[in-house]
Amino acid sequence: GHEDEVTSLAAGSFPGVTSLTPISSASEMKSKMGDLERSGDGSNGSTTNLLNNAATNGVVVVSGSRDLTVRVWHFNTGYLLFELFGHSGCVHGVSIIRCLGKFQMTEGGVVPEPSLLPPGAPVIVSCADDCTVRVWNLETGKLARTFKWHSVNVRAVDAAVVFCSTDRGDDGSQEPVPYNPGVAMVASCGWDRMVRMHNLDEILNEQESLCASCSLS
Repeated sequence: GHEDEVTSLAAGSFPGVTSLTPISSASEMKSKMGDLERSGDGSNGSTTNLLNNAATNGVVVVSGSRDLTVRVWHFNTGYLLFELFGHSGCVHGVSIIRCLGKFQMTEGGVVPEPSLLPPGAPVIVSCADDCTVRVWNLETGKLARTFKWHSVNVRAVDAAVVFCSTDRGDDGSQEPVPYNPGVAMVASCGWDRMVRMHNLDEILNEQESLCASCSLS
C-alpha cells in the first residue's frame, strides 16, 4: 500500500467511466477491497490480464497520498495496477473521468477532431501541494499534462460531465443538435481562495480552456 496517509479516493468503472462512486474513507476502501497490503507488485506480469478483467467485470479505485504518489487499484482483487509518480507535494485530490472529445460536422458526417487522447479515453485528474493539477492516462498510467492554475497549494479537484442545453430558435422552439456530447469539466480550488473550472478536452490539446473562475474571499 501507500507509504504514508491516504488523503483522497475515487472509484469508477473502467474504461467507460461516466460517473464516480465516492468512497468516503480509507477504512471503507479497506473493507470493500480487503487488505491492500496483499496487492504486492500486482503491476508486474499480470497487468494486462487485470486491466482486461477490470474493463469487463470490475471497478478501479484511485488513491492519493502524502507519499506524493497516485495509485490505481483493481477493485475486485485489490491488486496494484499503476503507481503514478510526478507530484512533489502531498496529493490532496483525485478524480476519474473520460474524455468526450471535440467533434466537427463534415460532408461524411460527424468526425472527431485530432486530440492527444481519443474520445472515451479514461483519465485521472490529481492535485497536490506542489501547486499543480495533473492529468494521467488511466489506460497506460502515463502523465498526459501538468497545469499550474493556482499560485499556491491545490487542495481539491473534481471532474464531471456537463450536458449542454440545445439552442432555441427565435420562436422559442428547440432546434435539433446533430451531436451534443456535453463537456467534460475539471474544477480545482486552492489556498489562493480561487475555484477554477476548465474544459478537459481543451486543456489536453493546449487550447484556451478556462470556463469559469471565482474568488472565495
